[in-house]
Amino acid sequence: MLMPKKHINISESLIGIGGIILQCLGKNIKTIDSIISYTNQMIDNNKSRTIYNNVDSILLAIDYLYSIGAIDINEEGGIYNVFNRT
Repeated sequence: MLMPKKHINISESLIGIGGIILQCLGKNIKTIDSIISYTNQMIDNNKSRTIYNNVDSILLAIDYLYSIGAIDINEEGGIYNVFNRT
């Protein structure tokens, strides 16, 4: 659950997590499970930065990216980056 604070780091925000998701997608189509595992791997590799992450925040970031038109879903349910799709 996202808890409100007076100050939020960009890495803890939905915009920061959305950036990691867009980096994950690149030019490929991915499933939600692969996005979650990639995001968890990125966070495990960057222990120097504090990144708040759980499945809820990843799903909220995916919802946010979909609502602004940055990602879309194909007929098979795969998620892709609208701007990098070839």
